[in-house]
Amino acid sequence: MKSLLDLIRQVLTDVGTWCGVDTARDYKYIASRTDHEGLPFLSVRLASFGKDLEKVLRQGYVDDNMFAGFRQRAGLPELFKGFLHRVVSPDGVVLPDADTDCIFAIRQVTLLCEKIRVDYSEQIVDNAINSYLESERNVRSLDRKIQSGVMEQELALFKRVSMILWADVLSRTEQDLLNGDLVPRHGPGKTADRVHGNSKWAQLTWPERLEEWFPHQEFLVPNLRYWREATEHVTFLSPRSEIPVRVVTVPKTVSKARLIAIEPTAMQYCQQALDRSLRKHLKSVKARGFVTLSDQLPNQEAARLGSLTGELATLDLSAASDSLSNQLVIEMLWAFPQLSAAVQACRSRLADVRGDTIRVAKFASMGSALCFPIETMVFVTLAVMGSLREIGQSSYDTVTEGQVYRLLGKVRSYGDDIIVASDQAPTVMRWLEAFGFQVNEDKSYWTGRFRESCGKDYHGGTDVSVVRVRELISTSPRSADVISTVSLRNLMYFRGMWHTAKWLDAQLSSGLGHYPTVFSTSAILGRYSLLSYETERVEKASQAPEVRGYVVNSTIPDIPLDGVWALMKILCRPTSPEEEDVFSFLDDVTLAPDHLVKSGRPSVVNTKLKWHSPF
Repeated sequence: MKSLLDLIRQVLTDVGTWCGVDTARDYKYIASRTDHEGLPFLSVRLASFGKDLEKVLRQGYVDDNMFAGFRQRAGLPELFKGFLHRVVSPDGVVLPDADTDCIFAIRQVTLLCEKIRVDYSEQIVDNAINSYLESERNVRSLDRKIQSGVMEQELALFKRVSMILWADVLSRTEQDLLNGDLVPRHGPGKTADRVHGNSKWAQLTWPERLEEWFPHQEFLVPNLRYWREATEHVTFLSPRSEIPVRVVTVPKTVSKARLIAIEPTAMQYCQQALDRSLRKHLKSVKARGFVTLSDQLPNQEAARLGSLTGELATLDLSAASDSLSNQLVIEMLWAFPQLSAAVQACRSRLADVRGDTIRVAKFASMGSALCFPIETMVFVTLAVMGSLREIGQSSYDTVTEGQVYRLLGKVRSYGDDIIVASDQAPTVMRWLEAFGFQVNEDKSYWTGRFRESCGKDYHGGTDVSVVRVRELISTSPRSADVISTVSLRNLMYFRGMWHTAKWLDAQLSSGLGHYPTVFSTSAILGRYSLLSYETERVEKASQAPEVRGYVVNSTIPDIPLDGVWALMKILCRPTSPEEEDVFSFLDDVTLAPDHLVKSGRPSVVNTKLKWHSPF
C-alpha cells in the first residue's frame, strides 16, 4: 500500500507542477483515508470522484448527488479544490474555458488505481454471473416480442437498413462459403474442451451440425487424399452431446468482473473461417466508412472531433455482447439463407455456468470469433435507424441508400463503442434500448465537451487520457509483475509525468540492478528515452552495441505437430501482409519459426538477465 501512496504523491507533484497548484493537502487527505480504508479507497472511492467529474463535464454543472463521501464546502468538494476552481465556477457551473490540464490532473490521480488487478471476492463473481443470467432473461423477453409481431415495423426497418449497409459484404462472404473458399484457423488461447496449442489441429471431436457447411473432410485435412486422417480419430457429437461454452470471469475493474465464454475447439475453428471472410470483404465495400474491425483510430479521432466541435457523441453499452439476441442476427441475415445457416451451425447453443448447462438465447458472448464483427454490424444498423428517425426517415419502404450513406462521418462503431451525431444521440439510444441493449449513460457523452471512445478521452479537443496501474508495483526480477511496473514507468514518461517516471526509475534501479536506458523497440526491460540509449559493450561478431538487462522470458509449451496436421496449419496461414497484421494475435504461425514445435499461450512468464541490443 505504501508504494501506491508514494506513487500517488509523485503523480500529484507532476500534475501540481503542470497546473501551478499546491497538492500537499490533497495528498494528506488521500493518505489519511487510505490508512483507514485501504486499497478500496484508492480503487473505488477515489475512482468514483473521477467518474463524478466526468458527469459534471457532461451535464455542465455540479448537482447535490455528486462527490458523495467527500467533504464539501459551498457545494464543491474540498479535495482537489485547487484544480476544481479552474474547471467549475463557485456556483458549480462548468467554466466555458475550463482548464484541460486541471481536468487531466483530477482524472489522472483519481483513476490511477481503478483497474489494478487483485483477487476478486466471491460476491463480485456472483454479481457478474447474476448479470449474465439477467441479460439472458432480457434477451428471451425481446425474442418473445419479435415472435409475437409486436416489433414488426421496427424489424422491417432493421432488415431494410441492414440490406443497404451489409448486402455486399454478406453476399461476398456467402459466396466464399459456397465456393469452398473459407480458410479456418486456430488461436493460441483456451478452449472449452481444454485442447492446447498445436493439439487443436488434430481435432478429436466434431459437432454433427457443422457437417452441412463445414464438412470435416474439407476442414480438418488439406484435401480428400487424407480423408482417413480426417475420420479415423474423430468423434462426431450430436446436438445433445455438444461441448458447451465455459463462462468464466476475467478482470475489468477492482469492483467488477467481466464474463467471457470459452468456445469449443471445433466451433471456434469454423467461426474464425467466417470471421476471416467478413473482415476481408468489409475492407472493400462502401459500408467500410461506418466500421473498422481492427483499427480503433477512426473512433478515437471521432471522439476528439466530437469534444472539439460538439457535433459527435460517443455512446457506450453495458453487457453489449450478452444482450444481442440470436433472433436479431437471423433477421439481419434474412436475405442470405446459406450464410445464416452456416453462422447458426457454428454458434454454440449451450453454456456451462458454474456447472449448470443452460441453453442460451443470446447470439454469443465475448470469446466467439463472430461476436465482435456481428455485434458491430448490428450496432451500426441500429445507430443508422435512430439517426434516420431523428431526421424524419423512419419508414422501411421509404428509406433509400442515399439517405443511409449521407450519414457517413456521423455514424461509426467499433464493437460497442458507438459514434453518432450529438443531436441524434437521444433517439439512437431509444432505438438501442428498444432492441434490448442498455446504454451506459455514465460513459456516454453527447453534451458538454468531454468524449471517450476506444480507450481515448478528450476535452475540448485535448487528450486527457490517463495512465492506470494494472498490477501492484514490484521491482523484483523474480516477479513477473515487474514487467507491468516497467511498462507503467514508460507510459508515465511518454505522458510527460517526469517526477513519477524519475521516482519509478529509482525504485526499479534499486530492485533490478541492471536497468539501462533503451529505445522502445528494445527487448530489454529498461527506461525508454527519446534522446539516447546506453551501450556497455560491442558484440564481436556483429560489431553491434549491447547492454545488459532483463528481458521477458516466456516459456511456450512444447506441443510438436507433424504430418498432415502440420501441413494443414501451414496452409491456413495468413495470405497477405494486411491479413497477417490483423490476425497475428490469433495464431502463432507468423510469430515464431519453431511454431510446429512450440505453440500456445506461455506456461511461464518471467525475466532473464541477458546481453541484448539497446534499440
